[in-house]
Amino acid sequence: MMTRSIISVQNGSGNKITLTKIRKTTGDGDAVRDHDRYLDEYGQEVPFDGSRFWIKGDTYVIVPGPA
Repeated sequence: MMTRSIISVQNGSGNKITLTKIRKTTGDGDAVRDHDRYLDEYGQEVPFDGSRFWIKGDTYVIVPGPA
């Protein structure tokens, strides 16, 4: 199954960017795994280390609340 959602991220200067989160769920029963990808406004995958995104040479974090 594949789902899409929108998230907002922000850098230290306050610049915000909207990303598309794509979650693909594979497996069944006890072997379910989620694979997340994040795309920018051009459809390019954005590197994510589990807490920070790297976009255009700067680091961004997820903004709490609705996108």
